[in-house]
Amino acid sequence: MNRSFVRYLLPAITAAALLGCLAFGVHGWIYEDDLREADAQASIGPSITKAIELGQTDPWAAMTTLTREVQASVASLKSCRRYACERTPAVVRFEEARLRLFHEALDRREPASLVEAFQSGELSIPPVIAVMASKPPADGKVAAWVDSLLSRADSASGRDETTHALLQTAGAVLESGRNTLRDTSRATNFYARAWVAGDPKASGRAARLYYRLGDLDNAYLWSIRCINECKVLAGIDGFTHETLQAKLGREVIAQAEKLAADPDFLEFRRSGVVENSKATPGA
Repeated sequence: MNRSFVRYLLPAITAAALLGCLAFGVHGWIYEDDLREADAQASIGPSITKAIELGQTDPWAAMTTLTREVQASVASLKSCRRYACERTPAVVRFEEARLRLFHEALDRREPASLVEAFQSGELSIPPVIAVMASKPPADGKVAAWVDSLLSRADSASGRDETTHALLQTAGAVLESGRNTLRDTSRATNFYARAWVAGDPKASGRAARLYYRLGDLDNAYLWSIRCINECKVLAGIDGFTHETLQAKLGREVIAQAEKLAADPDFLEFRRSGVVENSKATPGA
């Protein structure tokens, strides 16, 4: 055999062998990924069945458990990218079950579901790819959920996180006026109640709302109360302690700074200072 031919033939054989091994390896990885995908999709069915059973007594707990289990199963797989999964039958069934359980929790006036749905100030149910999600809830249904939220907030008591969330969410819904009639007076009452109940962030919401309403006296009062984790000044042009002070009289500034720590003093009235202006449940 010609030596030059052998010299060219051996590298070609070696390259072909390497390509064959590489192709087999890639096929093996894809096959293993497909198996993991199939296992994850198959595990969704039992999770849905269990959630539907639990949902008969506690739809919110059922929805949160179902979401946690399914997301843990599919989040790292190739069909799920950037928090969205391909429209496989199993994933669609999961989304439909999750949305149905969410609605049932809202119908039962579950506080956590009401906060989750309206915390942005308007109805905002997590997006789903299920067909049933293409039709928004009827106006009457949404109105009933808003009424449930406001009723829960009216009767909320204590100093726990659930109370804080209900009061702030109710205030946000009334401030926005998107799913119910706007009522800024009642909104500031909810924010004030949340602050009295120990939620420091509520003072920031009260300050921002008063500022947007042009009530600089009360905006300054509540901005003083916005400390630690409360973020009152971010995102509002011209809203700083310095600009507020420049627009206020010395008497108002002195009164606000003196009374800011008093939980019984919640609002300057147009006719003067009302030292016992307490936030009233249901006001």
